[in-house]
Amino acid sequence: MCLLMSLVRKPLIAPLVLPSVLLALAVSIVPVISETTSELMLGLKQLPYYLLLLVTVLSLVLNRTREAGAALLLIIVYYCIQTELQTPLSQPRPGSVYFLLSLLVPVGLILLSAMPEKRTIEPWGVAVALIAPVLLLVSILILQIRPDLHQVWLPRTGAPTILSSEGFYLFVGAVFSCLLIFFLTRESTRAGIFFAGVFSFATLNWLQVPMISTVMMLGAGISLFAGAISSMLSMLYSDELTGLLNRKALNREMEVLKPGDILVMADIDKFKVLNDTHGHDTGDEVLKLVAALMAEVGEKGKAYRYGGEEFSFVFRNRETDKVLDALQAIRKKIASYHISIRNRSRRPKNHKSGASYRKNTQSSKTIRTSVSMGVVILKEGENPNEALKRADAQLYRAKESGRNCICSNLR
Repeated sequence: MCLLMSLVRKPLIAPLVLPSVLLALAVSIVPVISETTSELMLGLKQLPYYLLLLVTVLSLVLNRTREAGAALLLIIVYYCIQTELQTPLSQPRPGSVYFLLSLLVPVGLILLSAMPEKRTIEPWGVAVALIAPVLLLVSILILQIRPDLHQVWLPRTGAPTILSSEGFYLFVGAVFSCLLIFFLTRESTRAGIFFAGVFSFATLNWLQVPMISTVMMLGAGISLFAGAISSMLSMLYSDELTGLLNRKALNREMEVLKPGDILVMADIDKFKVLNDTHGHDTGDEVLKLVAALMAEVGEKGKAYRYGGEEFSFVFRNRETDKVLDALQAIRKKIASYHISIRNRSRRPKNHKSGASYRKNTQSSKTIRTSVSMGVVILKEGENPNEALKRADAQLYRAKESGRNCICSNLR
């Protein structure tokens, strides 16, 4: 369960780990797969279709239209390889199809990575998902107009691969562009598109290697499938407003707690007054800011949004004094933070005018808030829900003690 909970978070490196492992595994098993029996090879060749089709459907259901578009693109690429590129590329038809794939696939990947993520039923969402079919229609049209494209394609001089210079550099540029977009946005869907480009590049660049297209497309399909599952877990276990783990995640975590683990209930002081005074939009901003600060808690603590303005922490197998120090540090950080209040009635219409407005105006009004906390240790034989109630009682004791403090029952 701890592993599932960790998938909800959105660090920079995590979305790259599994696809990288799959890529290394695919490269290592290609020679082995190429020596299997013909019956097994025939069965393996069908797997990418089923897997990528499953990814397409799942991604559309989860409104991950970019990944759906990438899966459709890979299905088309794999189909073209299996039906059109099983004869020598020196022949007119295979050579032309290969040349088109080497140019249009990276173009499709760049478009998928750059376009915004929208819901499947929205016009932009439909447009993203249909990039691959549109590129297929463009390819068919080009082949009708220029059936002699095989004469244009020439492998790079002295290279052990078969991509043309145009295709090679376009692919490399597309892959690095997708990686750069992922680093700038840190969106897991764009990591999936980046690796779809890597697997496609490996397939087309070393197409002469037996079974490489099957192995690489399976690797790409598993990578995209893992991304879709990660997104589904995020929807189940993360709070939409704050990005913290939600109460359902806390309930699952409490199922595996052991005696000695530490539970914390926290609450934003006078949040209703803040909401009534400054409005719900400001209240949401305060919730997001407090959540972001709570997520930085030390001692390997996990922060959860319990509901409303209430939060929880769980510390497993940690020293009590160090946990209290970590909580005090977060409490002080929140209490000292100046929160800017924006005048929404004067909000600029676009980013450009907003930047100009901020440059030429004085800093906006700020407010400060604080949190109170209650801390308990899970006792031997105690139900974690009872321990949470005790933490809640300590929280209210902190409220009665003047707020912006921590009360604990660590016996």
